[in-house]
Amino acid sequence: MLPWSILGQSSSQLSNTANILMRVYQTTGGANWRNSTNWNANNANNICKWSGIQCWSSSNSNTAIRGQVRSVSLSDNKLVGTIPSDLWNIPYLQALDIRDNPDVDLDLTNVANANFLEYLYLSNSGITDLSPIGNAQYLVQLYLTECNLSGRIPSGIFKLTYLQGLYANFNNFVSTIPTAIAQLTNLQELYLYNTALTGTIPTQIGLLTKLQVLALSDNYMSGTLPYELRNLSNLRILALQKDPSGRYGTAFTGRLPSFSTFTKLTELYLSYNTFTGSLPSSFLRNAPVDQIITVDLSYNQISGTITSNLSRLNYLNIYMVGNMIDEIESSICNYNTNWMNGAVENYGCGAILCGIGACAPQGRMTDTDSCTACNYEYMGGTPQIVPMTQKEILLKFYSDTNGPSWYVKSDDKTWLRDTFECSWLGITCDNNKDVTSINLENRTLTGYPGSGIFSLPKLNYLNLGNNLIQFDFDGISKATNLEYLYVHSCGLTELKNINQLANVPLKELALNSNSLKRSIPGVIYDIKTMESIWVSQKVFLFFMDKDNKPGFLSSLHD
Repeated sequence: MLPWSILGQSSSQLSNTANILMRVYQTTGGANWRNSTNWNANNANNICKWSGIQCWSSSNSNTAIRGQVRSVSLSDNKLVGTIPSDLWNIPYLQALDIRDNPDVDLDLTNVANANFLEYLYLSNSGITDLSPIGNAQYLVQLYLTECNLSGRIPSGIFKLTYLQGLYANFNNFVSTIPTAIAQLTNLQELYLYNTALTGTIPTQIGLLTKLQVLALSDNYMSGTLPYELRNLSNLRILALQKDPSGRYGTAFTGRLPSFSTFTKLTELYLSYNTFTGSLPSSFLRNAPVDQIITVDLSYNQISGTITSNLSRLNYLNIYMVGNMIDEIESSICNYNTNWMNGAVENYGCGAILCGIGACAPQGRMTDTDSCTACNYEYMGGTPQIVPMTQKEILLKFYSDTNGPSWYVKSDDKTWLRDTFECSWLGITCDNNKDVTSINLENRTLTGYPGSGIFSLPKLNYLNLGNNLIQFDFDGISKATNLEYLYVHSCGLTELKNINQLANVPLKELALNSNSLKRSIPGVIYDIKTMESIWVSQKVFLFFMDKDNKPGFLSSLHD
């Protein structure tokens, strides 16, 4: 809500605004922006025609703001450097958009001066300090997705009592949702998926009665859902699913709630958790009858029957594969022909789940897949996927990194020459013939190694240093015995999915001599087993203090 009571300042401030914007231009490499049309100090009288600038209407009933700058939109514009804090002295600025400028920082020091600021778009920017954000007291929408944020959720956010939308996906908070969330009583949309959150959903979430979207998927959160969740009667979307790879380990559990108090719920995503029990008789009792309802309960531990109690819902898409369902009441399939996007009309109950003793790729009949006989004791069977053998994993790695072009010496034991993988170049196995070490430093590997090697259960040492590869940490949480990882001098420009290191027992990590464009995420400093980290040209030696937190003992040049 804008504080209109403080309106009435002189329109002469427009020239000062032009000066402020020119400082933004000069400090963020304006000459190299993608679009800087009309940005010129000599063009101050036409400031509203500068690219990315929108002004308040000249017919606005509030005469003081007519022609003043309303929004600055410089998204994906190749900004670099730091936007100065005097930006916040633009008197009637309502919105700032610097999304998709990963090399630009924003100085929030004087954001309290921005009395009209309601919309702040910072996603995929280089913002480094959010501590003053609580002073943006009238903020309504805050976008922080993929900002490489680490540590706790910035506490200032919980001072934004006007906030309606918080979008902070794909960060590395590695913390719980604090009870201070209760202060955001005007919040309507909360997006915090894939942010390495831990712990349980706090009961205080039930105080956010205006909430329409709660998206906490792909985090390390677990436990039962709080009873207070039923207070969110305005909820339209609830997303708590987990990634099917199992990388997040923990899951939500307990008996499946009925969600019967939700009168507006149209999307419910709970797949890959461990909810138990049967579908409650009151399940979705008050959900909208004539809207499309999507429910994904795949891969839980739900048992029993899909009953006709759900027949009141005319357009239900319900996904139940990977549970222990043994019956679907036939009346559903006779009368609810609009279910599953109309597939029930063509395939009957098979459109929901294959029958007992039958399988299909998605556990149900589709336009491309039929249910065929298989040995499965419940409904919704899927064909068994045979895990790759150790040798197959290594061969795929060889192929993905252009193995035939690796640098090898005349006396090296090359891959493929010997049928036994433990004798291959750089491979060490234990007495059980399980791979424990891969050392391929300086072997001219190229390409993308993939995540398969993280599935090697005994892998303890991995050295891919001094190779021009596209390394990604995706899937590394499966490497539960990995203690030594070296990806130095690989030409890396970013550390993709490095938050997945949180549960890997690393002792040594080498990231030095790459071309990283951002600071090292804090998640690696929270790994309790870590002893040494090579960053840039230094190695940092760690100790654990009395609170079991890492500290720096010393640093040495490598």
